[in-house]
Amino acid sequence: MCIANPEKKPGIPEALGRLFPLRGDAVPPVVRETPRRRKLWEIANKYHCPIVGTCLTVEELRKLARRAGLEGWDSESDYTLHSTAVGLARDRNELSEPMQKWLERKFEATVKRFAKAKSADELLSLWRMAMARGEAASALWAALSHGLADERVAHLVYEDIHMLSHQVGAASRADLAELARLRRTEAELTLKLERQLERHAAQLAEKEEELRSLGRRLASAAPARENSGMDDGTARQRIAELEQRLEAEAQCAARAEKRCGELAAQAAELNRKAEELQGEWEAAEEALTRALTPPACRDCAESREGRCASGDFSGRCILCVGGRSGLADHYRSLVERSNGRFVHHDGGLEDNPKRLQILLCAADAVICPADNVSHGAYYVVKRLCKQYGKPCVLLKRSGLSTFARGLAELAENRP
Repeated sequence: MCIANPEKKPGIPEALGRLFPLRGDAVPPVVRETPRRRKLWEIANKYHCPIVGTCLTVEELRKLARRAGLEGWDSESDYTLHSTAVGLARDRNELSEPMQKWLERKFEATVKRFAKAKSADELLSLWRMAMARGEAASALWAALSHGLADERVAHLVYEDIHMLSHQVGAASRADLAELARLRRTEAELTLKLERQLERHAAQLAEKEEELRSLGRRLASAAPARENSGMDDGTARQRIAELEQRLEAEAQCAARAEKRCGELAAQAAELNRKAEELQGEWEAAEEALTRALTPPACRDCAESREGRCASGDFSGRCILCVGGRSGLADHYRSLVERSNGRFVHHDGGLEDNPKRLQILLCAADAVICPADNVSHGAYYVVKRLCKQYGKPCVLLKRSGLSTFARGLAELAENRP
């Protein structure tokens, strides 16, 4: 007897296949992982200066340099040590590896918090929240070393930390003015206190002498009272009056002494505040110096020999068109420190516009802060520099730090 083969029942794989059919060329979805975090030497070299200057104190940097056996770690200036560290941070070496480990350990909590970011926008949001809380140093390292920190994110972070340095500079100048005012007040109060002490000491000596005189008069009056027949009631009344007067003088002396103590305490408090402001100003000034150190100065050998880090103009004539008139002397100082000759035209505000073309023809290079110049002078500078082939740097702002970077750009592009 022939038995027919029974129909095969579908299993679980076949059932799932009917429910969720796949094309023949379908591939499983790929799970994208967040890029790994960057090491210090894997971060773009132009960001090493703010990282080393903001995230590491000078004491920490010297300790790491000593452990790495870096020559001159205990004798070089703070600036030279900073420049050396920035230069070595671009490669993996005996100093960059300890710096990497130190930064990871120092800012471990912030790095873990930033690791939760799954996109560049989330990373920027964490950075801005940290800046609002005043966590600039830890957030700078956590953001720039993050795997999602592309060029756009890194540039925005750099912009924020650069502008923070300007705010620190403004705060330090305000603190310096307050410090000067407190010192003047302290000097005035100290002089006033000394004069009051002298006056009260003289008054006290006068009262003591008067008391001694009254005592002598009282002693000499006793025999005369006996001879004159003065009764005891009159004598007791006179003694009571003298004692009351003595008590009043003693109270006056006590009030004067208390006032002297109050003035001394006030002067001590002002001196303490002045010392605190001095320390804060010095710390702010050091932070500003680190933050504003131009990238060109990171590993420049000339800076170790005391020469200007922005370059040598070799006597070339640098024409500045526009800028703040109050900063003209500082512009001149920056140019002359770089062995250049400085010529200034205010950009058509007061100087004759016709004189501008003469100065442009005679200059070797031109630098123009665009926020303090007339429109006519601005376009004349652009047109003539292009026509005569003269190097020209157009600045968005006229501050000293911006002007210094403009000079550095002229020096780097020198023919």
